[in-house]
Amino acid sequence: MKILWRISIPEDNQKELATTFSGKFGDDITCLEDAEQRFAEIQALGICIEGIHFHCGSGHNGSSSFDKAIKLAKLCMTVGRKYGHRMALLDLGGGFPQGDLPEPLVEILK
Repeated sequence: MKILWRISIPEDNQKELATTFSGKFGDDITCLEDAEQRFAEIQALGICIEGIHFHCGSGHNGSSSFDKAIKLAKLCMTVGRKYGHRMALLDLGGGFPQGDLPEPLVEILK
């Protein structure tokens, strides 16, 4: 079994979305210090995290916070590795803009 840590992604434009998830699911991580604290707690429990999962809200034009979600997930994966977690999997759940991903997002994913 592989365990993913689900992070919450607050939406910038909630009224434009069909569904918002940030108030229902995920851990509220807003900065590096939050991530450091959570991974220290997870490490103390003896749990090994394999990666990060998030699900942005869904709407016709995608999530307004998709790029923020990718950046936060990348930060969490970097911190997780520092605490000995594998962090080899990023599960992107929803929030995709329609059409191709904008070039800045493609660069973040590299």
